Amino acid sequence: MNFTKYFKKNDVVDSVLDNFKTKTTNPFFGTLIIVWLFHNWKLVYTVFNFDEKTKLDKKVEFIAKYLDGWGFVWNLLLCVLIAFGVLVLTYVFLGFSRFISERYEEKILPWIHSLNGDSKIVTKKKYLDLEDDWRGIKKNYQAEKELRLEAEGEVNKLKQRMESSFKEIEKTSLENSLVRDEAKIEAFMSGIGTNKDLESYIRHMILIKKGEPLPPSPILVTLLKYELIDRKMEKGNVVIPDFYILTDFGKRYLRYYTIVNSKN
Repeated sequence: MNFTKYFKKNDVVDSVLDNFKTKTTNPFFGTLIIVWLFHNWKLVYTVFNFDEKTKLDKKVEFIAKYLDGWGFVWNLLLCVLIAFGVLVLTYVFLGFSRFISERYEEKILPWIHSLNGDSKIVTKKKYLDLEDDWRGIKKNYQAEKELRLEAEGEVNKLKQRMESSFKEIEKTSLENSLVRDEAKIEAFMSGIGTNKDLESYIRHMILIKKGEPLPPSPILVTLLKYELIDRKMEKGNVVIPDFYILTDFGKRYLRYYTIVNSKN
């Protein structure tokens, strides 16, 4: 025997229950049902409390007086009007109570706190005024920031132009001072060979300028030969091993090389 059918949901019953639930949870229909029950309380009460001696035809006749003909229609229309009026009054009172509640929170409560000297509570107007002031300050700050950035950009451009001009002036001055060293430069360049070799000599000269010690090497011998560097001496003309200094010619040459090969 199949018992499954006894445990299945009845779709018709579920549909009726869902429809009833929807209607009763609707504000208007819920109000209408309550009004109809109050307006026809005699019918509702009597249906559940018929005398046991009352016959069926008498019961039907009693119920028919409420549900048959135009009497039922007018009764229902009256209940609809009453329900509508109750619903309107309910929403009016809800709106009025909400209005009172908001006025209390926005006006009366801050005023009471201000009398008590509570600095944590401010009025809405004061809050909005402060918010407007803050927005104005923020706007002015942004404008000043943009102007400052623009000014900094102009200053940086001016600095770059000045540095470029100073380098050009220094380059010209070095060129003029290196004219008398032309023979030394030509001798040095012919002695070291390619420009690739020149970079190694320049690196050694930079290390010497920084004061770092260097072990003996052919590069140092060449730099000494062409008077770009000299040995570092202590008092009494005592040579300090592995330490060297740039000669005036070496300083001019290194500076000129740095300016010419600068990326800026």
